Formats: sequence, C-alpha cells, structure tokens
Amino acid sequence: MPKTRIKLLESYEAELVRNGAKKKGMIIAVDGLSGSGKSSVVEFLQKAFPKLRRIHPGGIFRENAKKAGMTLEEYCKTRSEDDDFETDKEVMKRCLEGNAISDGRISAWVIGGWADAKVYVVCPLQIKAPRIAKREGRTPDEARKKLEERDGADAKRYKKMYGIDLNDLSVYDFIIDNSGSLEELRAGTKKIADEIKKSEKSHT
Repeated sequence: MPKTRIKLLESYEAELVRNGAKKKGMIIAVDGLSGSGKSSVVEFLQKAFPKLRRIHPGGIFRENAKKAGMTLEEYCKTRSEDDDFETDKEVMKRCLEGNAISDGRISAWVIGGWADAKVYVVCPLQIKAPRIAKREGRTPDEARKKLEERDGADAKRYKKMYGIDLNDLSVYDFIIDNSGSLEELRAGTKKIADEIKKSEKSHT
C-alpha cells in the first residue's frame, strides 16, 4: 500500500521498495510557506535529534544548478515541472535511507506515511515580510511582494502537478506558530520534539 500522498510518486515508491528500500530510522517532515521559519525549526529539531540529516529541495536545486553551471536564481527561474518531479523523487529516496528531516513546501505529501512526524510552520505575511526585508536588505513592501509572488507561483505549480492544495493542513501532526520571538519558536519546537520522543517510546 503506497505511503506517499502523491499519486504520481506511487510507482517510484514501489520501485524503491522492490529494490530493498525500507525505513531505517526516524523521518520528520517540516513544511511551510516562504520565510515562515522552517530552517529554524529544523535547526532546533536537529539539536533534539542529532542523528537527523537535513534533506530539502533547496539543497538539491543548488546541486542541480551547480551541475548545469547556473546560479541558483537562474536555475529556479528556468526549472521545469520535470525538474521538480525528479527533485521530489530524490527527496523520497534520501529520506528512506533513514535518520532524515526534510523541509520544503510539500515534504509531508512526498514522504507521507513514512514520516514519524509532520510539522507545519505558520507565520503571518505582515510579520514575516519585515523579517525577510531586514535579512535580504529590501524594503518591507518589496519583501511582501516577493513572498506573495513566490507563494502564489508555488501554489499554482503544486496544484497543477499533483492536485495539492497548500492550504490543506490536515496532513500535519503539528502546527507551530512563528509569529513571536525566536525563543518562543524554540520553546514550541521543544514541545513538539518531546511529543515525538514520547510517541517513539510508546511504539518501542
């Protein structure tokens, strides 16, 4: 029975399983829109679970851009749906090697039932735009426009490719709010880590 939530990935998942792939360690999926704070949540979770390797589409995009002799920005502007599909396959493959934490837009959909926990990070646009503006040296209006464009494009892309509604959060086990301070985010992530550890103990 397929564990991925993406129909188009089911045959690839079956191929991996036929070739001996099986879950060898903990897998956590962390998703969220642009600038939501996924990287910080991943960092905190990795401190709670030191064995976890970070796997994310952005890193794979960088690898592909380097192979193509392009900058990351150039690659992202020209990448096709086939590139995205191959990246999602690679995310699945690497995650099934075990001890992995994958963050992106649709990691929970790609990994599906293989994940021990699926986390979604939320942050209102009016809060994250100034944060991104400060980090990237933009005005808040510029940052807001860029975030809206990126999230809008992603929503259309994944709806067209996979029929996924990025507003559907029913697939997630935990929702964490990043509208407060970094310390509040750290504390919220610790609670999630504690819940994951408790769940793992109950299954051993």
